[in-house]
Order: sequence, then C-alpha cells, then structure tokens
Amino acid sequence: MNSNPKQLDIRYAINTGSPRFFDKLRLFIRQRGLAYSTEKTYCLWIRRFILFNRYGSEAAFRTQDIGSFLSHLSNNRHCSPNTQRTALNALVFLFREYLGVAVNDLAFVYAREKPRVPVVLSRDEASHIIDRLSATPQLCTQLMYGSGLRVGEVLHLRVKDIDFANSGLYVMEAKGGKSRRTLLPESLIPTLKQQIGFVEWLLASDTHTGKAGVYLPNALATQWPNAQYELRWQYLSLLANFLLIPAVVLSAVIIFRRIRFGGPLSRLSGQ
Repeated sequence: MNSNPKQLDIRYAINTGSPRFFDKLRLFIRQRGLAYSTEKTYCLWIRRFILFNRYGSEAAFRTQDIGSFLSHLSNNRHCSPNTQRTALNALVFLFREYLGVAVNDLAFVYAREKPRVPVVLSRDEASHIIDRLSATPQLCTQLMYGSGLRVGEVLHLRVKDIDFANSGLYVMEAKGGKSRRTLLPESLIPTLKQQIGFVEWLLASDTHTGKAGVYLPNALATQWPNAQYELRWQYLSLLANFLLIPAVVLSAVIIFRRIRFGGPLSRLSGQ
C-alpha cells in the first residue's frame, strides 16, 4: 500500500525567466487572470496541436493547420461539439492572444452532436438516491441538490463559507473566477453543524500528530501563515485522511451528475 500523500493539483510557481514555451504560455495565461482549470485545458489542447503537426519550434506554428487539426478531431477522434469547441478556443487564444496573429476564415469539419432526449430525475427519485447515501457523500449530494452547487464547488467548501445566521453559503472563486452567495436549506443546518464539529475534532487530532494544515489559495498562505491551522479555513468535506479531496466522495460524483443533468434511475438504484 502506498503511504505517500497525493500531490495537490494546484498552480505551481514558474520562473519568469524560463525560456520554455509552455512556461511562457502559462505565465501569459496567469497574467490574463484566467482560471487554473482553463490554464490546464488550454495547455493540453495546444500540446496536442503541436504534436499533431509535429512542430519543431514556435516559429513553425501556422493558422492554416488549425482547420486540419479540428477536422481530425471530428473525423478520426469522433469528438463531441463541446470538445471541438474547447480545442478551437484554446488555439484561437494561442494565435490571437499569445502570438498576436489574426485567425480568420477557418475551414474545418464540424463535429455533430447526436440527438438525445434528456431524462431528468423527479424529486422523489432524487430523494430515493440521496437516502441510499450516508455520511459525507450524502451531505455533499444534498448541498448540490438543495443549493445548486457544482461537484467542484461542494468539494471545495470551507467552514467559513457557511452562513448559518442568514441561511446561506458562499461559493468563492468558482467557475470563471466568480464568487456568489446561494441559499442554504434549513433542513441541512443540524447536519452541517455536526460535520463542522467532526472537522474541528479532526483538526485537533491532526494538530496533535503534527499533520495539521490546509491549502490556501494565491498569496494567503504568505499573508496569513497561521490561517491554515484555523477551523474556519478547513474544508467541510474532509474525512479521516490527509487528502485535499476525499477519495470516498468520488463514489458519489456519478450520482451528483445524474441528479443535475438527468439519467436513468435504474443505473443508480441497481434495478
């Protein structure tokens, strides 16, 4: 059994004087204030574009090759329209924003989306699924269903984001770097207080063993070095381990997505 802790998927520091292409590209993306998920996605598709065209240097990049790459995704990789659109956005950003080259009159084969009828769970069906969960996965599912949170948003909730006095919660730096306030179902307040109590106990236990501390975004760790040991900054969904996102919660991700986007209940209930 591997006892080494998993590395956190966070932005790492880059030497501003690095001559490497992707280091310079990442620095440019960060200067534009784009989200870390966007940075990873753009770099992924730009890397695939470079490998597909077998470029040897940055000077070899050509806008004419964008169309052939996008057509390849549609004809040979059978990608979805959303995937092709994401690749297109990444390449347009590369040429137009980073390289300063105009991108006009692109010709490529558009990916086709297969028609499908969405199946949305009723309130009783959703309740039936939630009742089959327990502990933290159940609480996370209830927050997604009752407060309208995305998977990543509910997994990154901190204790300080819960506003019991006004029955609300804050989603900080979510998709697109935007923050918002949303409603908190009153029925979840007792369970949330119990969960916070567990997080407080876990923090005290980790402090005793010398393993306390939580990731802080951007420069907060430098500004407030002791904040990582405070209860208010701890993640709400942490279990008895030292991972940023508990692995057991991943078992409920499929259910989260089914509840939000719809799907056959029989696949989830085992019927």
